[in-house]
Amino acid sequence: MQLMRERDVPANEHDRVFLYSRTNVAVVYALLFAGSIALFVVGVRHRLVPLQLLALVYAALLYLSKRFLVARFRPSNWLVRATESGVYVKFRSYLNYQFDPDNVTVVFVPYREIATGRVVRETIERLDLSMRLDGSRNGRHRSYQRRTVAELELIGDTNLLAAALLEENARQAPREKRWYGSTSTRANHHPVTLEGAARLRIVWDCVPSIKRFFVLLASKVKIEPIASRGWSAESVQELDRPGFERRIGELARSGKMREARLETRLHFAYDDEQTERFIERLLRDASPTALPKRNTA
Repeated sequence: MQLMRERDVPANEHDRVFLYSRTNVAVVYALLFAGSIALFVVGVRHRLVPLQLLALVYAALLYLSKRFLVARFRPSNWLVRATESGVYVKFRSYLNYQFDPDNVTVVFVPYREIATGRVVRETIERLDLSMRLDGSRNGRHRSYQRRTVAELELIGDTNLLAAALLEENARQAPREKRWYGSTSTRANHHPVTLEGAARLRIVWDCVPSIKRFFVLLASKVKIEPIASRGWSAESVQELDRPGFERRIGELARSGKMREARLETRLHFAYDDEQTERFIERLLRDASPTALPKRNTA
C-alpha cells in the first residue's frame, strides 16, 4: 500500500479509469438552462413580469451551482484507476478540486493486498425535520437514500491510510477571492471511508458501472456474493456522532451559537433545553475551566 499526491499517479493508456459522468450532468444543466429560457420567453410574450423574474432567479441559481458542472470536466474527476498490478483510489472528493494539490489524496493498493471484494447495496433512512421559525418541531418525515458501495477487505497495516483519511476530512477549505470579498467552500462529500481496520469502502457514483469494476477485479481477487445492508435514521445519527460533535464544538467555540443550535436541533430533533445541554457539554469537555456565557440572541 502506498499513499501519494494525485499528480504522482502514473497514467497509462491501458488503465481503466472510473470517473463521475460528464454526460449526465451536462444534459441536466442544459435542460434546466433551456427551461429557464423558455420560462423567460413565455413571460415576455404574455407580459408576465413575475414569470420573467422567476426565470432570472432560476438562471442565477444555476450559475451559482456551476461548480458541480465545472468539477465534472476537470482532470481530478476520477475515483478509481485500475491497473495491471493494483488499484489507485482517490479519497478526496472531486468537488473539492480547489484544495492544495500537494496534499496526499490517493492510495495505491496492490491486488495482493486485497483479500476479498464485494458489492454492497445499501438503503439509508434519513430523518427530515420540519422546523418552525422559532426552531420548534413541526413534525418529522423519513426519506430513503439508496447507494452502491464497493467493499475491499485489505491485508496489512492501514494506519497510515486511516490517518490520511482523517486529515483529509478535517482539512479546512482554502479561501478564494470573489468580487464581494473572500469565501471558502468545502463539499460535504466523502466517497471513500475505512471501516474498522481493514475494510475500504468506496461509494460508487461513477461510470463505468461497479459491475465492470468487479469484472476486472475477479481475475485478481476473490469476489464474494452481493450483499444488502440497511441503516435506520437512529443508527446513522450514532455513526455520524463523533464528527458531528466536533463540528458543533467548533461552531460554538467560534461564537456561532445560532448555527450550532440549529444544526443540533436538525440532527437530533432536540428541544431547546436538550440543545443547550448538548452544546454546553461539548464546551465543558473541550475546556473544563473556561465555559463561556450563554448567548441568548
